[in-house]
Amino acid sequence: FSCEMTADQVTRRFLSQRTAMPVNHLKDGDLDEGEWLVLMEGANKLQDLPIKINDAPSMTLRAIRTNARREKRRLERNGQKLRWILIDYIQLVTAEGKFANRNEEVAYISRSLKQLGRELGCVVIALAQLSRAVEGRADKRPTLADLRESGALEQDADVVDFLYREDYYDPETDKQNILDWIRAKSRDGATGTVSLYFRKELTQVRDLEIQRTNLEY
Repeated sequence: FSCEMTADQVTRRFLSQRTAMPVNHLKDGDLDEGEWLVLMEGANKLQDLPIKINDAPSMTLRAIRTNARREKRRLERNGQKLRWILIDYIQLVTAEGKFANRNEEVAYISRSLKQLGRELGCVVIALAQLSRAVEGRADKRPTLADLRESGALEQDADVVDFLYREDYYDPETDKQNILDWIRAKSRDGATGTVSLYFRKELTQVRDLEIQRTNLEY
C-alpha cells in the first residue's frame, strides 16, 4: 500500500534497481537502443514477480483491511500464500472513528495492523516517519524515542529497524555510500547494526564489500 508514491513511481524504482539505470533516466526516457533492450528485459522479469501495488489516493485502515483480505482469498484459490503487507507509510493512513488526537489515532492504526497480520498469518511491514527531534541532536542516529506521533508503534512492533546514512549529514565523512541498518528492537532476537552499500542513483542497497590493504611502512 503506497500512500505517498504512485504505482508508476514505485515501479520505476524497482526497474532502476533491477537494470542498474538511474531513476531520473527512466523518468525522462532518455535511453539508447541497448538500454531499451535492458529495460524491456528487466520489465519482463519484474512482471513475473508476485507483487501487487495499491496506490489509492486516500488510504484508510478499512481499505487496507478489505484489500488485504480479498488478496489473501484470491491467492489461496490459486494455491498461493499472502506472505507480507507493506505500508508506506503509517502516518498517512487514516482510521474511521473519533479520536482525541493524532497520537491516539496512530496508536489505533498500529494495534489494528498487528491484529491484521495475526488474522491473515502474514508479516506486516509499516514504514514510519521520525520526529524532527533527531535533527537537533549532535548524534543523528535514530532511536526508539524518535518514532513520530505515537509510542504505540514501538510497543506494538515485534521488530523496529532504522536506516542511517552518515554521509547524508556529513558530506566529508569517510563512510560514503554506506547505510547502517539498525535493529533497535527485536522481540525474539538480538539487536545490533549491519553496514550495507547504498547506491544513491538507483536507491539500491547491497552487501558491503570491504577491501583491506596491507600497508608497508
